[in-house]
Amino acid sequence: MIKKHMLLPAALLGFFCFCLVLSSPAISKASPAEEAKALLESRIDKVITLLKEPAFTNPALRSGQIDKINAEILSIFDFEEFSERTIGKRWNSFTDTQKKDFMDAFDNLLTATYLEKMDTYDGQSVSYTGTRTSKDNKKVEIQTNVNSANKAIPVFYQLIAKNNTWVVYDVRIEGMSLVENYRSQFSEIFKSGGNIEDLIVRVRTLAKEMQSKNRSQQK
Repeated sequence: MIKKHMLLPAALLGFFCFCLVLSSPAISKASPAEEAKALLESRIDKVITLLKEPAFTNPALRSGQIDKINAEILSIFDFEEFSERTIGKRWNSFTDTQKKDFMDAFDNLLTATYLEKMDTYDGQSVSYTGTRTSKDNKKVEIQTNVNSANKAIPVFYQLIAKNNTWVVYDVRIEGMSLVENYRSQFSEIFKSGGNIEDLIVRVRTLAKEMQSKNRSQQK
């Protein structure tokens, strides 16, 4: 029987991502798919619990609640892995400072984007429909459907074994990869003659615009 849980809308699921693992459980003797699925479910369940608590809609407590949600998101998504895969081969040409600046800007952009979507959560459910494991057991795909009243949206999480735990490095929504989508957008900057610094400035600008939009909507 397919197990169901309450979950976020697909747009938020896509941005329920990043950064270095903070406190994820170590990989056990369970199969790679079982371990990765259990970890992902635990993080999603915790975020849903936090979203449903009164503190999320209480203006005086909302900031603290968002911090708790961010902590859960940061504990499962490896933002460094996500950034490197998004930039692709050009990542090796970034200096250490540029890598950090890009990751900080990209983190702010995606954080602002998924925070905008949180307020649209309306009790959608998710069905865990399957898993797929690579031959070397180092990668697992967790397949889900996000179910609304009239549509089931396929959302597949790509996880990799890293630092003795499992982390998400990409999400596919209705077949579209977040990594590939952003890689396509960012490559346009280079194709039009821009450089690494131009990319970082652009991502920072987009993040500030989204943050400003979020603040105006909360007034």
